Amino acid sequence: MRQNMKRRLRRIAPLALVLFPLAAAAPAAAQESATAESLFNRGLADMEAGKYETGCKAIADSHRMEPKPGALFTLAICESRWGHVATAFTRFGEYMALYQQMTPEQKSRQGERAKVARQERDRLGPLVPELSLSLPPGSPAGTVVKRDGRVVDGAQLGAGVPVDPGEHVVSTQAPGGAAWETRIRLAEGEKKQVELQVNGASTPAPSGASGRRTAAFIAGGVGVAG
Repeated sequence: MRQNMKRRLRRIAPLALVLFPLAAAAPAAAQESATAESLFNRGLADMEAGKYETGCKAIADSHRMEPKPGALFTLAICESRWGHVATAFTRFGEYMALYQQMTPEQKSRQGERAKVARQERDRLGPLVPELSLSLPPGSPAGTVVKRDGRVVDGAQLGAGVPVDPGEHVVSTQAPGGAAWETRIRLAEGEKKQVELQVNGASTPAPSGASGRRTAAFIAGGVGVAG
């Protein structure tokens, strides 16, 4: 009897090891889901109150924590109301792509969201500004271009990139050179091409020449003083 019990326990033990992490993870997942719901509700309340900066951020955090179609759709609405037409256009597109992957039953639970998303994309499309950035000829290799603190991929230079209306901070920096910065403002639907400037890299004088100049200066100074 005891031998049978031991054999049974040996068979069950590996299963217990598999189930234990799942059981331990369940409370953590529930806590994360509750946090995501709390963030969403707070963001929704802020959005309805016209506090779009905090509202959109909370909804975005909720969606990152627990991706759901409803949160993504609401985030698109929030960005649109905030005037971030390029971001809203993108979010509605992401929702539509997700909607296309849903089962008929899942689609039925979305109500009018897909219809609204299509209408909003049609409305927002002509309002999205485009900004084309380019470097001047002869710019040093490895020059970094940033827009609003983010590095611009080299493939995007010279191409019209959708951006939200308003002011954008653009900077360039060549290897070893000082940063150059400018501010560019775009209105809804505006397309703008901007050739940036690049500060050249500083070239230190050879140590030998520098040493000779310093020695001559000291010698001259001593002669005058003496």
